[in-house]
Amino acid sequence: MTKFIEWLIEFQRRKPILFFALLFSFLGWGMYVALQSEIEAFPELTNVQVQVITQYPGKASEEVERKITVPLEVATNGLPGLMNQRSLSIFGLSVITLTFEDKVESKQARIDVAQRLNDAELPEGVKASLSPDSTPLGEIFRYTLKGDLPVDEMRLIEDWRLEREFKSIPGVADVVSFGGPVRTIEVKLDIPRLKAFGLSVSSVAQALGQNHANAGGSIIRHGDESYIVRSIGLYESPESLVQAVVATQKGIPIRIRDLGSVHFGTQPRLGQVAFNGNDDVVEGIILMRKGADTVETCEQIREKIAKLNDSVLPKGVQVIPYYDRTDLIERSSHTVFHNVIMGIFLVCVVLILGLGLAYWPISLGVAAIIPFALMIAFVGMRWAGYAPNLISLGAVDFGIIVETAIFAAEAVIVAIAARGSKQPPVVKQSIAEVLQPAFLCALLLLIAFVPILSLQQVEGRIFKPLGITLISALLGGQLGALIFVPLAAAFLPAQAGADKTEHFFAWILMRCEIAVRSLINTPALFAKSVVFFLVVLGLLVWGLGREFLPQFNEGSLYIRTTAPQTIAREASVALAKRIHDRLKTIPEVVDTVSQVGRPDDGTDVNGFDNIETLVSLKDPHDWQSARTIDGFVALAQNALKDIAGVSFNFSQPIKDNVDEAVRGSKGSLWSSYSGRTSRSSRDSPVRSRRSSGLSRELMTWETNSCWASRNFASP
Repeated sequence: MTKFIEWLIEFQRRKPILFFALLFSFLGWGMYVALQSEIEAFPELTNVQVQVITQYPGKASEEVERKITVPLEVATNGLPGLMNQRSLSIFGLSVITLTFEDKVESKQARIDVAQRLNDAELPEGVKASLSPDSTPLGEIFRYTLKGDLPVDEMRLIEDWRLEREFKSIPGVADVVSFGGPVRTIEVKLDIPRLKAFGLSVSSVAQALGQNHANAGGSIIRHGDESYIVRSIGLYESPESLVQAVVATQKGIPIRIRDLGSVHFGTQPRLGQVAFNGNDDVVEGIILMRKGADTVETCEQIREKIAKLNDSVLPKGVQVIPYYDRTDLIERSSHTVFHNVIMGIFLVCVVLILGLGLAYWPISLGVAAIIPFALMIAFVGMRWAGYAPNLISLGAVDFGIIVETAIFAAEAVIVAIAARGSKQPPVVKQSIAEVLQPAFLCALLLLIAFVPILSLQQVEGRIFKPLGITLISALLGGQLGALIFVPLAAAFLPAQAGADKTEHFFAWILMRCEIAVRSLINTPALFAKSVVFFLVVLGLLVWGLGREFLPQFNEGSLYIRTTAPQTIAREASVALAKRIHDRLKTIPEVVDTVSQVGRPDDGTDVNGFDNIETLVSLKDPHDWQSARTIDGFVALAQNALKDIAGVSFNFSQPIKDNVDEAVRGSKGSLWSSYSGRTSRSSRDSPVRSRRSSGLSRELMTWETNSCWASRNFASP
C-alpha cells in the first residue's frame, strides 16, 4: 500500500499534464452526473403495489363485496411475489390493493395482475381496471380551473381537453379530475305514452344504444367520380336525440319526441371541491409516472399550462396551479447546498486556526475534498440506481470525510517544519507513512456500513440510499486525500514560524492539561464529575425520544376531517366552508382546498363523511405565528376546536399519502377490530364505547389527533 501511494504521488509530479487531464475529465463527468441527479425531499417508501379498481354504480357495499371484490380476490390470489392482499368495498366501488416483494418489477406485476383479471367472473358491463402507474409520491402538481362558465362546462373542459393535454407529457401517468358535475343527456320518458305504443323502458334504451353509431356503406360512381356512402347515427346534441327512431308501427316511425323529452342532466355527485371559499370548483391532480424526473415533468406541466392559458382555453378560463412539487425540491436543494457551503467554511476556519495561517493552501486543499466527496456520492447513488434525498445527504459527516486528509496534511506540515524543506521526497514519504493506517481506519468504517445494504422492504428503501451515500462519500474522501493534499503541499512555505493561532491552541492545550491533572490528583472530584456527566447524558437521551423516520417540513398542512358517516354532501360542503373560514384566520395561510367525498374514477375510497383540506402556507422564511409545522398544527387545532361532532387528523400531503399506502390507514398509528355480521348490530354500542374510551386514553399521549370511527364498508 505504501509503495502504491508513493507511486501515485510521484505520478502526479512527473506527468502533470496526463494527471490533470484525467482529473478534469473525471471531475467533468462527476459534475454532469451530480447536476443531472434529482434531489428528492422524501425517499420512496412504499412496496411495489398494484390497485384493482372496479366501479359498480348504485350497488351497496355488500353487493360490491360479493359480486366484485371476492371474485377479483380469488383471481389475483397466488400471483408470483405477492406479499399482501387487502380490499375495501364501499357504495358502488371496489378497490383491491396488491403488495408485492421488492424483487418483483412494477411493470411485471401490472402485467401479471392484468392477465389474472380476465379469469374473474364479473357482472355484465362491469370492467376492472388498474390504478395509474404511479406511487404515493406521484401527486406532484395540483390545479383548479377559474372562469365565468358554469361549473359543469368547466368539468367538460377538464375531461375532454386538459386531461388529454397533460397526458401527452411523457412523465405524466394520469390526471385525476375532482369536483364539478359530470354532464349527461337524459331522456325523460312518459310512461302512459310508452304503454300506449306498447313499448318498455328497456326496449327504448336498447334501441337508442343500437342506433348510436355511424354505419359505413359502399362507393357510388357518378361519371368519372366516386362518392363514399355512410350513415350518420351518433347523437351529438339533445336535438338529434329527440329525432331518434326507437320503433315503427304500421310503417310510421316512433321517435323519442313522441315518448318524452330530452334535456341536459348530471351524474350523481360522488365528490365536490372547494377552493378558498368557492364551494364548487373543478380540480385536477397530476400523477407522475413511476421513475420519471419530478423537476423535468413539473417544468413541462408549467409550459403546457402557459400554452393552454394563452391560446387553447376559452376566453376567461384559466388553469390556476396551487401545488407544485418543484417548490419543495428547490427548498430541499437549497438546504443541501447551504450545508455543503457551511461545511466547507467551517472546515477551512478550523483548519486555519489549528494548522496556522501560514499553511492556508493545505487547509483549502482539505476543504476542497468535501464537494469532491459529495460528487462521488452522487456518482455512487446513480450507479446503484437510487436518487439522492435529504435523509441520505443529510447523514454525511464532513469530519469523517476529511479525517484522512487532515492526518496527511498534519504529517506534511510536521515533516516540512522538521526538515526545513518541501522537496517531493519529503512530502511523498510523510503522506505515505500516514495514509496507510488512515486507510485501514476508513476500511473499518466502510465495513460497519455494509450491513445497512442488507436491509429490505421499507427499512431498506430508507437506509440503503443512506448507506450507499456514506460509503461513496467516504471513498471519495480517501481518494481526495491522495489527490488534493499533495497538490496543496506544493504551495506551502518551506519555512514558517509559529503564529498567533498556534499560540492560541497551545494555550488551550495547556489549560486542558491543567484541568486533567487536577482531576487525576483529586479522585473524589473526578468521580463526582463522571457521575454528573453520566446523569446529564442520561437525561438528555431520555428526553430525545425515538423516531423511525424524521419529519420533513413540506411547507403545507393536510387536514383530514371525519364527520358522521351518514352526512349528506351539502352538509359536508358547508362543514368544509366553516373549516376554511377558521383556517384563514391564520396569517400564514395562503390557500385552502377542500375535497369532499371521492373522484369519479374511483382512485380514492371515501364517502361524504371524509373531508381532506390542503392548506398552503407562505414560504418558511416568512413564518411569524409559528416556526415549525408542529406549531401550525397547534394553531389549526386551536382554530378548529369549537367545531363539534367531527374528528381531525393533521399531517402533510406527502406524509399522508405514504401513511395510507404503507399501512392502508389514514394515520401514523392505526388499530382495528371486527366481529361477525350477525353480532355487529347488537354489539356496536359496546364497541363504540370501547373505541371512545381507547381514543380518550390515547389522547393523553403526545399526539396531534386521535379518533374512533365505525367503518360501514366491507374490508
